[in-house]
Amino acid sequence: MFRKLLSTIVSLLVFSLLSYTSIGYALTIAGEAYPEILNNYLASHPEIKVIPMYDDTEFIRDALDHSDAIDVYFFHTLQSTVFETLRDKGYLLPLSDPELMAFTQSLYPELQTITVYDGEVCALPFAMVIQPGIGVYMDTWEKCGLSDEALPTTWGQLMHFVVEEWPAISDQYEGVRLFDATNTSYALLTQIGNNYEAYRARHNYEFGYDTPEFREILQLFQQMSRDEENNEYDDAEEFLFCCTYYPSVKEFGGNSRALQLSFREGEGPCWATGMLVMAINPESRCIDEAVELVKYVVENMNIYDRMDMCPEENEPVIGDLYYEGQADYESQMKLYSERLETAEDEATYREIEMERDAYDQETQAWLSENKYAASTESIQQYRWEVENALTPIYRTGLSREEYRAVNEKRQQFLDGQISADQYISELERRFVFNRLENQ
Repeated sequence: MFRKLLSTIVSLLVFSLLSYTSIGYALTIAGEAYPEILNNYLASHPEIKVIPMYDDTEFIRDALDHSDAIDVYFFHTLQSTVFETLRDKGYLLPLSDPELMAFTQSLYPELQTITVYDGEVCALPFAMVIQPGIGVYMDTWEKCGLSDEALPTTWGQLMHFVVEEWPAISDQYEGVRLFDATNTSYALLTQIGNNYEAYRARHNYEFGYDTPEFREILQLFQQMSRDEENNEYDDAEEFLFCCTYYPSVKEFGGNSRALQLSFREGEGPCWATGMLVMAINPESRCIDEAVELVKYVVENMNIYDRMDMCPEENEPVIGDLYYEGQADYESQMKLYSERLETAEDEATYREIEMERDAYDQETQAWLSENKYAASTESIQQYRWEVENALTPIYRTGLSREEYRAVNEKRQQFLDGQISADQYISELERRFVFNRLENQ
């Protein structure tokens, strides 16, 4: 549901009194950020209606005015500054319900830093959003004679491999391409940016973009061959790297795994991480109803989202495809039994029997391979990939115009119109100086 970054905007619940002859309270949900499971709740609560509201400034102004118009906020921490602003200014209700506090304590410690502020639980997550990174296709890696020990562990090593090492041996491996993205440069630069922002966040933004590590990576990026993007490798059959890798407990059936990259030797990898969270306005006149709604979402959360966020939840999950396949298998085997009972002669019986046995063998193999939506192996791999690597980041306070200016420079860098130094200067000027001004 949420491995795909949703086009989500801040959402909220707005209180409005009804007449004495109607229901005692009403909640109005705005925007697109609330989870799908909430639709079931809405269906049984006709007093709740949905109204879109998009003005972040209005939300903050209402909070600063101690307005009781808002009951419950739904935030996307990667796409809006409102959550961080209200949380840090104390405009979110501390939650003391034992069940909600227990759920918060079951989260990865890095995620608790998002929902807990000044020692109090002030928000509840209903999904996690991990910005994608780079993966490696191990079967192709090994086919090219490369060992586990040769896997890059830093972004600098990866870029040296791409620019220097691979071109020297690529002729030996016809049909193998470096990256599986159709627009490699764009996808790769995006992942570099995501990971570097998480790296800065992990170090509490003590430095900007003008660092030796970041500069080396962008300079190597400029030297990277663009041949693959010019359709010279359209006949590629295999790839070394997955350009958009999402860690997940879910079993996707591929051979890729996360490439654990850091920006400095000796440091672990970091995944830029955000969350979709709920929080309650302390000024609300419907606190009990708001808490009830929040508890409903927590109790009925998507199982994969809960497993992604809670490291102790490791029970494999059998997938819907398996149950459907099992039902079809039993139905088909029953038909074979009926056909065998009515076989006209020995030859027909043997023919049906052979057909049944072949179907049985093929289907049992398929069921075995597709039994789990989240298998023991996929869960263990996910735990290994994100252990001590989840890194909460927030949208900086840049305006849309400033983001547009950054994106224009980014495209110019991709097109080779400006140098790495010029692009770094733009990032430094917009992001670093902006943060210093807003501290």
